[in-house]
Amino acid sequence: MENKIKFSTGDLYYLEELNKERAYQNKKHGILKEHGHSTLEWIRIAVKKLNDAEKAWYENTSDKKALIEIFKTAAVLKACAEQHGIFTREDL
Repeated sequence: MENKIKFSTGDLYYLEELNKERAYQNKKHGILKEHGHSTLEWIRIAVKKLNDAEKAWYENTSDKKALIEIFKTAAVLKACAEQHGIFTREDL
């Protein structure tokens, strides 16, 4: 049985912006096929980005810079999934 997910306009907006960030990362660092990482390397990159988010939060009076780093982290994790695959909800 096929599950069809219905996305709200807000969901589509976030997914579109996440895809734009991934395109930017590919342009900056090269495509995954050329510059992929092991799962552990992706974890380390994501942790560094989250540390950047925490640092930004402590150094600024608003959440904006921290949230930007969190968004970049989400794109990094998406890149990991693009390279190594994902598990479905049913697999978990």
